[in-house]
Amino acid sequence: KVDPVTGKAEFNAALADGVLSSNADNIFYTFLAESANENNMYNNYNIAKRYDYSISKTMVDYLQNNSDPRLPLYAEKTSAGTYVGMPYGLTQAQAGAYSVGGFNAAGTFVPGTVSALGIKFRLQNSPVSIFTYAESRFAVAEAYKLGWISGTVDDVNAAIAYNAGITASLAQHGVTDATVVGAFLAQPNIAYDPANAVKQIISQKWVANYQGYAFEAWADWRRTGYPVLSPSPVAQNLGGQIPRRLGYTTAEASLNKANYQEVIARQGPDELNTRIWWDKL
Repeated sequence: KVDPVTGKAEFNAALADGVLSSNADNIFYTFLAESANENNMYNNYNIAKRYDYSISKTMVDYLQNNSDPRLPLYAEKTSAGTYVGMPYGLTQAQAGAYSVGGFNAAGTFVPGTVSALGIKFRLQNSPVSIFTYAESRFAVAEAYKLGWISGTVDDVNAAIAYNAGITASLAQHGVTDATVVGAFLAQPNIAYDPANAVKQIISQKWVANYQGYAFEAWADWRRTGYPVLSPSPVAQNLGGQIPRRLGYTTAEASLNKANYQEVIARQGPDELNTRIWWDKL
């Protein structure tokens, strides 16, 4: 949005250089089945016994509303046998009303009132995705919708890439049954809609990125507004809005004062709500 001419040129240059072509090309950080390099969620749940991390209500509600077959993989059932996401942005007192459960003396995980992370994401050697074929398809789908590849808006190829991204994400998590995949792609809110294409593409990219490289989802939200999110009613940052950037460390202003002041003069206050140069909705 800041410079679409350059954006289009750089995107097509990257596309021409070659991109991920299947799930076999997915890039992961691979943790090991040993304490020196184990998955951080395994350490959180199994070692530190810190049950303060759960799948969010935002994600669970979105998956449930669209009958998404990834839900049983992304989350565990609660003690009531249902899937319930944890509301985020609560005070400590409010959060105390919820429990993700925990391991008992026998070493068995006992569920609580909100869903724990799916077991596939919290094994000692569970890998974390850095960049996937699904993400690359969603990027291509958005580019077709912007007219960056065909020279004009191309909903036909955007839909093909969008469906390929969803299918790749489902397959990445073991959902490969053609009937299940076809039924999901036909869901009213999932089937490609030219009028809501960017919203659909970015929302599905967000789902595909679950427990992956979170900065990608944050960047997508800042530049598109999707998925639609609401700030916490008890937010502690200035303005109470969802942060648009990271703040500089206090050392930056003293050790790199001239450059720090130049940046602040150009972009605005060193606050979480200040938008960086490409952040244009």
